[in-house]
Amino acid sequence: MVRWTKRISAVLLLAILFGTMFPFTLRSFLQWIWGALPVFILCFIWLFDPDGKEKGKKILEGLCTIYLLFIVLFFGCMKWYSTREITAKPDAILVFGAEMREDGPSPMLARRCDKAFELSQEYPDAVIIVSGWKGPGDASNEAEGMRDYLLVLGVSNDRIIVEPKASDTLENILFSLPEIGDGTVAMVSDDFHLLRIGIISRVVGVRAIPVSCSVSTIRGLRFWFREELAIAWSLLHGVTSYT
Repeated sequence: MVRWTKRISAVLLLAILFGTMFPFTLRSFLQWIWGALPVFILCFIWLFDPDGKEKGKKILEGLCTIYLLFIVLFFGCMKWYSTREITAKPDAILVFGAEMREDGPSPMLARRCDKAFELSQEYPDAVIIVSGWKGPGDASNEAEGMRDYLLVLGVSNDRIIVEPKASDTLENILFSLPEIGDGTVAMVSDDFHLLRIGIISRVVGVRAIPVSCSVSTIRGLRFWFREELAIAWSLLHGVTSYT
């Protein structure tokens, strides 16, 4: 019974994992595989050697099982944080950059801008900070592209502050600090991204309100798998030096 329970669980987990791989790109695969690899190893153990009587294999299975439980708990925390309600009036709205294409913002970036526009209507006194550089895969600068998109939606140009140099989440927040000051900031991004934003904001002393612009599907889970490493990297990559 235990043997078949493991095999059925492995098949279900593999179906979910393969579902998160598409649409496939080399960059997304490399980001995803580091978080998903231990779960893959566990699935193959459960499929091909569910009894796992060898000591080394039992230890490996135990470690991978602990990691799987950690992932479930971690995803739960991410989901909980991304669904928190706005409980204070924001002084600023910070929109985090994403891919800029030849024809304008990518669907992910457009969602973030649409949510920022929605908030700008609800909180007319809040300034909007758009933050992002021109990365290797961008057709143009992310912050400037977001500004242009918001202008088309009808946001006044004098409400938009362009921060065009940040290359990652940590820099998005740090480079926006002069404009944020001591105010409360609505942080606009996708659901998987918000816990990392919240942790960095807490460390550098920013009063952040998480605002999700999306709800991830199975395919979107590939972004979730990279987040535990992304959070660790952000913390090790210099957050503590600004405290």
